[in-house]
Amino acid sequence: MDAYIATGRNTNGDLLLNKFVNGNADLGFSKSSGGNRRIYMQANFNYDKTIGSHAISGLLLYNQQDYQSADAADAISSLPFRLQGLVGRVSYNYKSKYFFEFNAGYNGSENFAKGHRFGFFPAYALGWIISQEPFFKDNDVIQYLKLRGSYGTKGNDQIGGRRFAYLTTVGGGNGGYTFGVDVNNVFSGRGEDQWGADLTWEKEIESNIGIEMRFLRGFYVQADIFHRNRSGIFMQRNSLPDIMGLQNNPWGNIGEFENKGIDANMEYNKKLGKLNLGLKANVTYVQNKLINDDAPDYKYTYQNRRGKRYQQPFGLIAEGLFTSQDEINNSPVQTFGPVRVGDIKYKDVNEDGKIDAFDEVAIGNPGTPQLVYGFGVSLSFKGFDFSAFLQGAGTMSFMLGGVGFYPFAEGGIRGNININVLNRWTPENPNQDVIFPRLSFGTNANNFRPSTWWQRDAGYLRLKTVEIGYTIPKEVTQKFKINTFRVYVSGLNLLTWSKFNFWDPELGDGRGAVYPIQKNINMGVNINF
Repeated sequence: MDAYIATGRNTNGDLLLNKFVNGNADLGFSKSSGGNRRIYMQANFNYDKTIGSHAISGLLLYNQQDYQSADAADAISSLPFRLQGLVGRVSYNYKSKYFFEFNAGYNGSENFAKGHRFGFFPAYALGWIISQEPFFKDNDVIQYLKLRGSYGTKGNDQIGGRRFAYLTTVGGGNGGYTFGVDVNNVFSGRGEDQWGADLTWEKEIESNIGIEMRFLRGFYVQADIFHRNRSGIFMQRNSLPDIMGLQNNPWGNIGEFENKGIDANMEYNKKLGKLNLGLKANVTYVQNKLINDDAPDYKYTYQNRRGKRYQQPFGLIAEGLFTSQDEINNSPVQTFGPVRVGDIKYKDVNEDGKIDAFDEVAIGNPGTPQLVYGFGVSLSFKGFDFSAFLQGAGTMSFMLGGVGFYPFAEGGIRGNININVLNRWTPENPNQDVIFPRLSFGTNANNFRPSTWWQRDAGYLRLKTVEIGYTIPKEVTQKFKINTFRVYVSGLNLLTWSKFNFWDPELGDGRGAVYPIQKNINMGVNINF
Protein backbone atom coordinates (compact mmCIF):
# COMPACT_ATOMS: atom_id res chain seq x y z
CA MET A 1 0.00 0.00 0.00
CA ASP A 2 1.35 3.43 -0.95
CA ALA A 3 1.60 6.13 1.72
CA TYR A 4 1.46 9.87 1.23
CA ILE A 5 2.08 12.98 3.33
CA ALA A 6 0.18 16.23 2.87
CA THR A 7 2.44 19.25 2.29
CA GLY A 8 -0.20 21.92 1.68
CA ARG A 9 -3.08 22.86 -0.57
CA ASN A 10 -3.30 24.28 -4.10
CA THR A 11 -5.35 27.27 -5.17
CA ASN A 12 -8.44 25.04 -5.48
CA GLY A 13 -8.12 23.89 -1.89
CA ASP A 14 -7.05 20.34 -2.85
CA LEU A 15 -4.35 18.61 -0.79
CA LEU A 16 -0.82 18.45 -2.20
CA LEU A 17 0.50 14.95 -1.55
CA ASN A 18 4.02 13.54 -1.67
CA LYS A 19 4.50 9.79 -1.78
CA PHE A 20 7.01 8.56 0.81
CA VAL A 21 6.23 4.81 0.78
CA ASN A 22 5.95 2.65 -2.34
CA GLY A 23 3.60 -0.21 -1.69
CA ASN A 24 3.70 -3.75 -3.06
CA ALA A 25 0.91 -4.80 -5.41
CA ASP A 26 1.28 -8.48 -4.48
CA LEU A 27 0.00 -10.04 -1.27
CA GLY A 28 2.61 -11.46 1.07
CA PHE A 29 2.85 -15.21 1.59
CA SER A 30 4.42 -17.33 4.30
CA LYS A 31 3.94 -20.72 5.90
CA SER A 32 4.89 -22.32 9.17
CA SER A 33 4.45 -25.56 11.05
CA GLY A 34 4.97 -26.77 14.56
CA GLY A 35 3.99 -29.24 17.20
CA ASN A 36 4.55 -30.48 20.70
CA ARG A 37 4.34 -33.61 22.83
CA ARG A 38 2.97 -33.93 26.33
CA ILE A 39 3.01 -37.05 28.53
CA TYR A 40 0.89 -36.85 31.65
CA MET A 41 0.39 -39.50 34.32
CA GLN A 42 -1.90 -39.35 37.34
CA ALA A 43 -2.89 -41.88 39.98
CA ASN A 44 -5.05 -41.25 43.02
CA PHE A 45 -6.49 -43.03 46.03
CA ASN A 46 -9.70 -41.87 47.76
CA TYR A 47 -11.11 -42.75 51.17
CA ASP A 48 -14.53 -41.82 52.58
CA LYS A 49 -16.02 -43.21 55.80
CA THR A 50 -18.73 -42.23 58.29
CA ILE A 51 -18.82 -43.78 61.75
CA GLY A 52 -21.64 -42.47 63.84
CA SER A 53 -21.23 -38.71 64.18
CA HIS A 54 -17.73 -38.81 62.73
CA ALA A 55 -17.07 -38.38 58.99
CA ILE A 56 -13.60 -38.65 57.52
CA SER A 57 -12.36 -38.56 53.95
CA GLY A 58 -8.97 -38.54 52.34
CA LEU A 59 -7.15 -38.24 49.04
CA LEU A 60 -3.67 -39.20 47.93
CA LEU A 61 -2.72 -38.19 44.39
CA TYR A 62 0.45 -38.54 42.36
CA ASN A 63 1.10 -36.77 39.05
CA GLN A 64 3.94 -36.09 36.68
CA GLN A 65 4.23 -34.55 33.25
CA ASP A 66 6.74 -34.28 30.47
CA TYR A 67 6.37 -31.62 27.76
CA GLN A 68 8.57 -31.14 24.70
CA SER A 69 8.24 -28.50 21.98
CA ALA A 70 8.95 -29.28 18.34
CA ASP A 71 9.48 -25.57 17.67
CA ALA A 72 12.53 -25.23 19.90
CA ALA A 73 15.02 -22.72 18.54
CA ASP A 74 17.99 -23.77 20.67
CA ALA A 75 19.35 -26.74 22.59
CA ILE A 76 18.06 -25.60 25.99
CA SER A 77 14.50 -25.13 24.70
CA SER A 78 14.57 -28.58 23.08
CA LEU A 79 14.99 -30.31 26.45
CA PRO A 80 11.76 -31.68 27.99
CA PHE A 81 9.94 -29.60 30.60
CA ARG A 82 9.25 -31.86 33.61
CA LEU A 83 7.16 -31.58 36.77
CA GLN A 84 6.36 -34.09 39.52
CA GLY A 85 4.11 -33.87 42.54
CA LEU A 86 2.36 -35.67 45.39
CA VAL A 87 -0.83 -34.24 46.93
CA GLY A 88 -2.65 -35.34 50.07
CA ARG A 89 -5.85 -34.23 51.78
CA VAL A 90 -7.60 -35.28 55.00
CA SER A 91 -11.05 -33.94 55.92
CA TYR A 92 -12.94 -34.51 59.16
CA ASN A 93 -16.21 -33.27 60.59
CA TYR A 94 -18.14 -34.05 63.74
CA LYS A 95 -21.95 -33.96 63.56
CA SER A 96 -21.63 -31.72 60.47
CA LYS A 97 -20.88 -28.95 62.94
CA TYR A 98 -17.12 -28.93 63.51
CA PHE A 99 -14.85 -29.16 60.48
CA PHE A 100 -11.14 -29.69 59.98
CA GLU A 101 -9.14 -30.14 56.79
CA PHE A 102 -5.46 -30.61 56.10
CA ASN A 103 -3.94 -30.37 52.62
CA ALA A 104 -0.35 -30.75 51.58
CA GLY A 105 1.56 -30.75 48.34
CA TYR A 106 5.07 -32.06 47.78
CA ASN A 107 6.04 -30.77 44.36
CA GLY A 108 9.17 -30.94 42.26
CA SER A 109 10.31 -28.74 39.40
CA GLU A 110 13.17 -28.89 36.94
CA ASN A 111 13.76 -25.15 37.34
CA PHE A 112 15.89 -25.65 40.43
CA ALA A 113 19.13 -27.42 41.28
CA LYS A 114 19.28 -30.74 43.09
CA GLY A 115 18.48 -30.25 46.74
CA HIS A 116 16.15 -27.34 45.92
CA ARG A 117 13.77 -28.94 43.42
CA PHE A 118 11.10 -30.15 45.83
CA GLY A 119 8.96 -28.00 48.09
CA PHE A 120 6.45 -28.89 50.80
CA PHE A 121 3.32 -26.73 50.98
CA PRO A 122 0.83 -27.50 53.77
CA ALA A 123 -2.52 -25.84 54.46
CA TYR A 124 -5.03 -26.07 57.32
CA ALA A 125 -8.69 -25.07 57.60
CA LEU A 126 -11.22 -25.01 60.47
CA GLY A 127 -14.96 -24.43 60.42
CA TRP A 128 -17.70 -24.15 63.02
CA ILE A 129 -21.42 -23.94 62.28
CA ILE A 130 -22.53 -22.11 65.40
CA SER A 131 -26.18 -22.23 64.45
CA GLN A 132 -26.09 -26.02 64.96
CA GLU A 133 -25.38 -25.57 68.65
CA PRO A 134 -28.24 -26.23 71.10
CA PHE A 135 -28.02 -22.69 72.50
CA PHE A 136 -28.63 -21.31 69.00
CA LYS A 137 -31.79 -23.26 68.20
CA ASP A 138 -35.01 -21.41 67.31
CA ASN A 139 -33.21 -18.12 66.77
CA ASP A 140 -35.63 -15.79 65.00
CA VAL A 141 -32.95 -13.32 63.91
CA ILE A 142 -30.07 -15.53 62.67
CA GLN A 143 -31.03 -18.75 60.91
CA TYR A 144 -27.51 -19.85 59.90
CA LEU A 145 -24.08 -18.83 61.16
CA LYS A 146 -20.72 -20.33 60.24
CA LEU A 147 -17.21 -19.21 61.14
CA ARG A 148 -14.20 -20.48 59.23
CA GLY A 149 -10.51 -19.86 59.00
CA SER A 150 -7.55 -21.16 57.03
CA TYR A 151 -3.79 -20.87 56.93
CA GLY A 152 -1.53 -22.32 54.29
CA THR A 153 1.46 -22.10 52.00
CA LYS A 154 1.51 -22.13 48.21
CA GLY A 155 4.49 -22.48 45.90
CA ASN A 156 5.33 -21.13 42.47
CA ASP A 157 8.03 -22.48 40.18
CA GLN A 158 7.12 -20.38 37.12
CA ILE A 159 9.73 -17.79 37.95
CA GLY A 160 10.18 -16.44 34.44
CA GLY A 161 13.43 -15.69 32.68
CA ARG A 162 15.72 -18.36 31.33
CA ARG A 163 15.55 -22.06 32.15
CA PHE A 164 17.98 -23.63 34.60
CA ALA A 165 18.79 -20.21 36.04
CA TYR A 166 20.82 -21.91 38.78
CA LEU A 167 23.56 -22.55 36.18
CA THR A 168 26.14 -19.90 35.29
CA THR A 169 26.46 -19.27 31.56
CA VAL A 170 29.41 -18.00 29.56
CA GLY A 171 28.99 -15.31 26.94
CA GLY A 172 30.55 -12.37 25.17
CA GLY A 173 30.50 -8.67 25.86
CA ASN A 174 33.61 -8.82 28.04
CA GLY A 175 35.98 -6.81 25.92
CA GLY A 176 38.73 -8.43 23.85
CA TYR A 177 42.25 -8.16 22.41
CA THR A 178 43.61 -6.59 19.24
CA PHE A 179 46.90 -7.69 17.62
CA GLY A 180 48.85 -7.13 14.42
CA VAL A 181 50.87 -4.45 12.68
CA ASP A 182 47.71 -3.09 11.10
CA VAL A 183 45.74 -3.57 14.34
CA ASN A 184 43.19 -5.72 12.52
CA ASN A 185 43.29 -9.04 14.40
CA VAL A 186 40.50 -8.85 16.99
CA PHE A 187 39.71 -11.62 19.46
CA SER A 188 36.59 -11.14 21.54
CA GLY A 189 36.68 -11.88 25.24
CA ARG A 190 34.58 -14.49 26.99
CA GLY A 191 33.33 -14.50 30.53
CA GLU A 192 30.44 -15.02 32.86
CA ASP A 193 27.20 -13.88 31.24
CA GLN A 194 24.36 -14.94 33.55
CA TRP A 195 25.38 -15.86 37.09
CA GLY A 196 23.75 -18.93 38.59
CA ALA A 197 22.04 -18.73 41.96
CA ASP A 198 20.69 -21.10 44.61
CA LEU A 199 17.11 -20.71 43.46
CA THR A 200 14.11 -22.39 45.00
CA TRP A 201 10.32 -22.06 45.08
CA GLU A 202 8.58 -18.75 45.54
CA LYS A 203 6.28 -19.09 48.55
CA GLU A 204 3.05 -17.41 49.50
CA ILE A 205 1.62 -17.68 53.01
CA GLU A 206 -2.10 -16.97 53.09
CA SER A 207 -4.39 -16.63 56.10
CA ASN A 208 -8.12 -16.14 55.90
CA ILE A 209 -11.00 -15.59 58.32
CA GLY A 210 -14.55 -15.81 57.02
CA ILE A 211 -18.17 -15.75 58.05
CA GLU A 212 -21.36 -17.00 56.43
CA MET A 213 -24.72 -15.93 57.78
CA ARG A 214 -28.41 -16.08 56.90
CA PHE A 215 -30.60 -13.75 58.91
CA LEU A 216 -33.95 -11.95 59.01
CA ARG A 217 -35.56 -14.62 56.84
CA GLY A 218 -34.11 -13.46 53.55
CA PHE A 219 -30.60 -12.03 53.94
CA TYR A 220 -27.43 -13.96 53.20
CA VAL A 221 -23.93 -12.55 53.80
CA GLN A 222 -20.54 -14.05 53.11
CA ALA A 223 -17.38 -12.12 54.02
CA ASP A 224 -13.68 -12.96 54.12
CA ILE A 225 -10.70 -11.05 55.47
CA PHE A 226 -7.44 -12.27 53.93
CA HIS A 227 -3.72 -11.65 54.19
CA ARG A 228 -1.11 -12.91 51.74
CA ASN A 229 2.63 -12.60 52.04
CA ARG A 230 4.63 -13.65 49.02
CA SER A 231 8.36 -14.13 49.56
CA GLY A 232 11.29 -15.51 47.62
CA ILE A 233 10.13 -13.73 44.46
CA PHE A 234 12.55 -14.43 41.63
CA MET A 235 14.13 -11.16 40.52
CA GLN A 236 17.42 -9.60 39.54
CA ARG A 237 19.50 -8.06 42.29
CA ASN A 238 19.44 -4.26 42.43
CA SER A 239 21.84 -3.58 45.29
CA LEU A 240 25.13 -4.49 43.61
CA PRO A 241 27.34 -1.55 42.49
CA ASP A 242 28.67 -1.29 38.94
CA ILE A 243 32.25 -1.45 40.22
CA MET A 244 31.80 -5.21 40.68
CA GLY A 245 32.20 -5.49 36.92
CA LEU A 246 29.33 -7.91 36.33
CA GLN A 247 27.96 -8.26 32.82
CA ASN A 248 24.52 -8.98 34.27
CA ASN A 249 23.45 -8.78 37.87
CA PRO A 250 22.67 -12.23 39.33
CA TRP A 251 19.12 -13.37 40.06
CA GLY A 252 17.76 -14.69 43.32
CA ASN A 253 14.73 -15.36 45.53
CA ILE A 254 14.85 -11.90 47.08
CA GLY A 255 11.53 -10.13 46.43
CA GLU A 256 8.74 -9.85 48.99
CA PHE A 257 5.21 -8.56 48.54
CA GLU A 258 2.12 -8.23 50.73
CA ASN A 259 -1.59 -8.33 49.88
CA LYS A 260 -4.46 -7.92 52.30
CA GLY A 261 -8.10 -7.05 51.98
CA ILE A 262 -11.73 -8.00 52.30
CA ASP A 263 -14.08 -9.81 49.96
CA ALA A 264 -17.81 -9.86 50.67
CA ASN A 265 -21.15 -10.44 48.98
CA MET A 266 -24.73 -10.14 50.13
CA GLU A 267 -28.06 -11.41 48.83
CA TYR A 268 -31.65 -10.70 49.79
CA ASN A 269 -34.59 -12.69 48.48
CA LYS A 270 -38.16 -12.09 49.54
CA LYS A 271 -41.62 -12.93 48.28
CA LEU A 272 -44.06 -10.08 48.89
CA GLY A 273 -47.43 -11.34 47.78
CA LYS A 274 -47.17 -11.85 44.02
CA LEU A 275 -43.94 -9.85 43.85
CA ASN A 276 -40.60 -11.69 43.99
CA LEU A 277 -37.74 -9.41 45.02
CA GLY A 278 -34.03 -10.17 44.80
CA LEU A 279 -31.13 -7.93 45.74
CA LYS A 280 -27.42 -8.70 45.53
CA ALA A 281 -24.16 -6.87 46.10
CA ASN A 282 -20.45 -7.66 46.21
CA VAL A 283 -17.32 -5.75 47.11
CA THR A 284 -13.59 -6.47 47.07
CA TYR A 285 -11.06 -4.11 48.60
CA VAL A 286 -7.34 -4.92 48.44
CA GLN A 287 -4.25 -3.19 49.76
CA ASN A 288 -0.85 -4.30 48.50
CA LYS A 289 2.66 -3.23 49.38
CA LEU A 290 6.14 -3.91 48.09
CA ILE A 291 8.22 -5.01 51.07
CA ASN A 292 11.57 -5.83 49.45
CA ASP A 293 12.97 -5.42 45.94
CA ASP A 294 16.68 -5.49 46.92
CA ALA A 295 17.02 -1.86 45.84
CA PRO A 296 19.17 0.57 47.82
CA ASP A 297 17.65 3.75 49.12
CA TYR A 298 17.23 6.54 46.60
CA LYS A 299 19.10 9.77 47.23
CA TYR A 300 15.78 11.09 48.51
CA THR A 301 13.97 8.30 50.35
CA TYR A 302 10.53 9.62 49.34
CA GLN A 303 11.35 8.08 45.94
CA ASN A 304 11.79 4.57 47.37
CA ARG A 305 9.47 1.99 45.81
CA ARG A 306 9.43 -0.07 48.99
CA GLY A 307 6.30 0.44 51.03
CA LYS A 308 4.33 1.57 47.97
CA ARG A 309 1.55 -0.12 46.01
CA TYR A 310 2.30 -2.35 43.04
CA GLN A 311 2.92 -0.20 39.94
CA GLN A 312 2.64 2.99 41.96
CA PRO A 313 3.07 5.87 39.50
CA PHE A 314 5.73 8.49 40.14
CA GLY A 315 5.84 11.94 38.63
CA LEU A 316 6.12 15.66 39.18
CA ILE A 317 3.58 17.79 41.02
CA ALA A 318 2.11 20.34 38.63
CA GLU A 319 1.35 23.79 40.08
CA GLY A 320 -0.37 25.18 37.00
CA LEU A 321 0.84 26.94 33.86
CA PHE A 322 3.35 29.77 33.65
CA THR A 323 1.53 33.06 33.11
CA SER A 324 4.46 35.37 32.35
CA GLN A 325 8.17 35.47 31.62
CA ASP A 326 8.72 37.13 35.00
CA GLU A 327 7.15 34.11 36.71
CA ILE A 328 9.50 31.81 34.78
CA ASN A 329 12.53 33.93 35.74
CA ASN A 330 11.57 33.95 39.44
CA SER A 331 10.76 30.21 39.67
CA PRO A 332 13.10 27.23 40.19
CA VAL A 333 14.89 26.33 36.96
CA GLN A 334 13.11 23.53 35.07
CA THR A 335 15.89 21.43 33.55
CA PHE A 336 13.98 19.34 31.01
CA GLY A 337 14.09 21.81 28.13
CA PRO A 338 13.16 25.33 27.04
CA VAL A 339 10.26 26.77 29.03
CA ARG A 340 7.80 29.36 27.74
CA VAL A 341 4.65 31.03 28.93
CA GLY A 342 1.84 28.45 28.90
CA ASP A 343 4.12 25.54 29.85
CA ILE A 344 3.57 23.43 32.97
CA LYS A 345 5.07 24.71 36.20
CA TYR A 346 6.29 22.05 38.65
CA LYS A 347 6.86 21.97 42.40
CA ASP A 348 10.43 21.98 43.74
CA VAL A 349 9.94 19.12 46.19
CA ASN A 350 13.48 18.97 47.55
CA GLU A 351 13.83 22.77 47.49
CA ASP A 352 17.20 22.77 45.73
CA GLY A 353 16.28 25.59 43.35
CA LYS A 354 15.76 23.41 40.27
CA ILE A 355 13.21 20.98 38.90
CA ASP A 356 14.64 17.61 37.86
CA ALA A 357 14.08 13.86 38.31
CA PHE A 358 14.74 14.20 42.06
CA ASP A 359 11.45 16.08 42.39
CA GLU A 360 9.38 13.11 41.23
CA VAL A 361 7.19 11.63 43.98
CA ALA A 362 4.45 9.04 44.30
CA ILE A 363 1.31 10.54 42.77
CA GLY A 364 -2.23 9.23 42.61
CA ASN A 365 -3.01 5.54 42.32
CA PRO A 366 -1.95 2.72 39.98
CA GLY A 367 -4.12 1.80 37.01
CA THR A 368 -5.28 -1.39 38.75
CA PRO A 369 -8.35 -0.71 40.92
CA GLN A 370 -8.06 -1.12 44.67
CA LEU A 371 -11.84 -1.28 45.02
CA VAL A 372 -14.16 -3.40 42.87
CA TYR A 373 -17.88 -3.61 43.58
CA GLY A 374 -21.26 -4.40 42.09
CA PHE A 375 -24.93 -4.49 42.97
CA GLY A 376 -28.14 -5.52 41.29
CA VAL A 377 -31.86 -6.11 41.57
CA SER A 378 -34.32 -8.63 40.13
CA LEU A 379 -38.10 -8.36 40.20
CA SER A 380 -40.90 -10.54 38.94
CA PHE A 381 -44.62 -9.84 39.13
CA LYS A 382 -47.13 -12.15 37.51
CA GLY A 383 -45.69 -12.59 33.99
CA PHE A 384 -43.34 -9.63 34.04
CA ASP A 385 -39.67 -9.79 35.06
CA PHE A 386 -36.92 -7.21 35.35
CA SER A 387 -33.25 -7.44 36.32
CA ALA A 388 -30.30 -5.05 36.35
CA PHE A 389 -26.72 -5.20 37.53
CA LEU A 390 -24.21 -2.39 38.00
CA GLN A 391 -20.47 -2.80 38.44
CA GLY A 392 -17.83 -0.31 39.44
CA ALA A 393 -14.20 0.20 40.31
CA GLY A 394 -12.40 2.86 42.27
CA THR A 395 -9.12 4.05 43.80
CA MET A 396 -7.31 3.96 40.46
CA SER A 397 -5.73 6.60 38.25
CA PHE A 398 -4.76 6.81 34.58
CA MET A 399 -1.85 8.83 33.20
CA LEU A 400 -2.72 10.50 29.91
CA GLY A 401 0.01 10.47 27.29
CA GLY A 402 1.88 8.33 24.84
CA VAL A 403 2.02 8.11 21.07
CA GLY A 404 -1.17 9.40 19.52
CA PHE A 405 -2.35 11.42 22.51
CA TYR A 406 -0.11 14.49 22.49
CA PRO A 407 -1.01 16.63 19.44
CA PHE A 408 1.82 17.06 16.91
CA ALA A 409 4.23 15.10 19.16
CA GLU A 410 5.11 12.77 16.26
CA GLY A 411 5.81 15.62 13.86
CA GLY A 412 4.09 15.79 10.50
CA ILE A 413 4.20 12.12 9.51
CA ARG A 414 2.59 10.48 12.53
CA GLY A 415 0.18 12.14 14.86
CA ASN A 416 -3.32 12.29 16.17
CA ILE A 417 -5.54 15.25 16.94
CA ASN A 418 -8.90 14.85 18.65
CA ILE A 419 -11.55 17.29 19.77
CA ASN A 420 -9.82 17.81 23.13
CA VAL A 421 -7.12 19.84 21.38
CA LEU A 422 -9.53 22.77 21.33
CA ASN A 423 -9.32 22.87 25.13
CA ARG A 424 -5.77 24.20 25.27
CA TRP A 425 -3.75 27.18 26.45
CA THR A 426 -3.23 29.97 23.95
CA PRO A 427 -2.29 33.62 24.39
CA GLU A 428 -5.93 34.39 23.62
CA ASN A 429 -7.16 31.71 26.05
CA PRO A 430 -4.70 31.79 29.00
CA ASN A 431 -6.83 29.60 31.27
CA GLN A 432 -5.36 27.34 33.94
CA ASP A 433 -8.06 24.63 33.72
CA VAL A 434 -7.43 23.55 30.13
CA ILE A 435 -6.50 20.00 29.14
CA PHE A 436 -3.42 20.84 27.10
CA PRO A 437 -0.72 23.38 27.95
CA ARG A 438 1.01 25.33 25.20
CA LEU A 439 1.29 23.12 22.14
CA SER A 440 4.40 22.78 20.00
CA PHE A 441 5.51 20.86 16.91
CA GLY A 442 7.31 17.67 17.95
CA THR A 443 7.99 16.47 21.45
CA ASN A 444 8.05 18.81 24.44
CA ALA A 445 10.40 17.49 27.12
CA ASN A 446 9.03 19.83 29.78
CA ASN A 447 5.31 19.30 29.26
CA PHE A 448 5.06 15.71 28.03
CA ARG A 449 6.26 13.90 31.14
CA PRO A 450 4.41 12.08 33.95
CA SER A 451 2.89 14.57 36.37
CA THR A 452 -0.28 15.36 38.23
CA TRP A 453 -1.26 17.54 35.26
CA TRP A 454 -1.93 14.44 33.15
CA GLN A 455 -3.17 12.12 35.90
CA ARG A 456 -6.90 11.48 36.15
CA ASP A 457 -9.21 9.66 38.55
CA ALA A 458 -10.42 6.63 36.55
CA GLY A 459 -13.08 5.27 38.90
CA TYR A 460 -16.37 4.39 37.25
CA LEU A 461 -19.82 2.90 37.73
CA ARG A 462 -21.40 1.03 34.82
CA LEU A 463 -24.86 -0.33 34.11
CA LYS A 464 -23.48 -3.68 33.02
CA THR A 465 -26.68 -5.58 32.24
CA VAL A 466 -30.39 -4.84 32.22
CA GLU A 467 -33.24 -7.03 31.01
CA ILE A 468 -37.02 -6.84 30.95
CA GLY A 469 -39.27 -9.66 29.84
CA TYR A 470 -42.80 -10.98 29.77
CA THR A 471 -43.92 -14.61 29.96
CA ILE A 472 -47.30 -15.36 28.39
CA PRO A 473 -49.58 -17.31 30.78
CA LYS A 474 -49.50 -21.08 30.34
CA GLU A 475 -53.23 -21.35 29.89
CA VAL A 476 -52.72 -19.43 26.65
CA THR A 477 -49.54 -21.07 25.37
CA GLN A 478 -50.63 -24.65 26.10
CA LYS A 479 -53.41 -24.24 23.58
CA PHE A 480 -50.64 -24.12 20.98
CA LYS A 481 -48.65 -27.01 22.52
CA ILE A 482 -46.10 -24.56 23.93
CA ASN A 483 -44.92 -24.99 27.51
CA THR A 484 -43.44 -21.49 27.98
CA PHE A 485 -43.25 -18.46 25.73
CA ARG A 486 -41.21 -15.45 26.88
CA VAL A 487 -40.27 -12.27 25.04
CA TYR A 488 -37.49 -10.01 26.32
CA VAL A 489 -35.29 -7.01 25.65
CA SER A 490 -31.80 -6.87 27.16
CA GLY A 491 -28.93 -4.41 27.16
CA LEU A 492 -25.22 -4.67 27.86
CA ASN A 493 -22.92 -1.77 28.84
CA LEU A 494 -25.63 0.81 28.28
CA LEU A 495 -24.52 3.56 30.67
CA THR A 496 -21.25 4.56 32.37
CA TRP A 497 -20.72 7.23 35.01
CA SER A 498 -17.12 8.41 35.41
CA LYS A 499 -15.05 11.57 35.75
CA PHE A 500 -12.73 10.03 33.16
CA ASN A 501 -14.08 10.69 29.65
CA PHE A 502 -11.11 10.22 27.32
CA TRP A 503 -11.84 6.54 26.69
CA ASP A 504 -13.75 3.75 28.38
CA PRO A 505 -12.14 3.39 31.84
CA GLU A 506 -12.74 -0.35 31.82
CA LEU A 507 -10.16 -0.62 29.01
CA GLY A 508 -7.43 0.14 31.54
CA ASP A 509 -4.49 2.51 31.66
CA GLY A 510 -2.55 3.50 28.56
CA ARG A 511 -3.74 5.41 25.51
CA GLY A 512 -7.12 3.77 25.02
CA ALA A 513 -5.70 2.24 21.84
CA VAL A 514 -7.56 -1.07 22.14
CA TYR A 515 -10.83 -2.30 20.70
CA PRO A 516 -13.60 -0.50 22.59
CA ILE A 517 -16.17 -2.23 24.76
CA GLN A 518 -19.44 -2.39 22.86
CA LYS A 519 -22.97 -1.47 23.86
CA ASN A 520 -25.45 -4.17 22.92
CA ILE A 521 -29.25 -4.18 22.77
CA ASN A 522 -30.91 -7.53 22.12
CA MET A 523 -34.50 -8.60 21.52
CA GLY A 524 -35.52 -12.21 21.61
CA VAL A 525 -37.96 -14.95 22.52
CA ASN A 526 -37.59 -18.11 24.60
CA ILE A 527 -39.88 -20.94 23.53
CA ASN A 528 -40.05 -24.33 25.24
CA PHE A 529 -42.23 -27.06 23.77
